[in-house]
Amino acid sequence: IVPNQTLVRLRTTLYRLAGVEIGHGSVVLGAMRLWGPERLVIGSNTTINGPIVVCLDAPVEIGDGVLIGH
Repeated sequence: IVPNQTLVRLRTTLYRLAGVEIGHGSVVLGAMRLWGPERLVIGSNTTINGPIVVCLDAPVEIGDGVLIGH
């Protein structure tokens, strides 16, 4: 049996490896479609429930304690 949060942690780790700065305690629960040359920074204790599309034509910063849903 796979623990409940395993895939959430894996997805969040993969986004970190791809260059997204994600703060402590934050999770990405669904797909994020990112395009553009700039950076995405996600603060601490933030939850993003996708699908979400982010245009990175300019830097994007999502603060601490933010909840984003579809």
